[in-house]
Amino acid sequence: MIDQIAQINAAVSGFIWGVPAMICIIGIGLLLTIKTRCIQVRKFTVAMKEYHKIHEI
Repeated sequence: MIDQIAQINAAVSGFIWGVPAMICIIGIGLLLTIKTRCIQVRKFTVAMKEYHKIHEI
């Protein structure tokens, strides 16, 4: 019984974490990029300046 549940779990997990998960991850990333008007590109230089300011040696 436990082996059968483990096989079913493995099959479902393999499917869910395959193509559907990648579609959701990429889709949400594109949606957030559009909604924030590409803030990760527009503010990249500001982010790098802040990063280097915090991590100075």
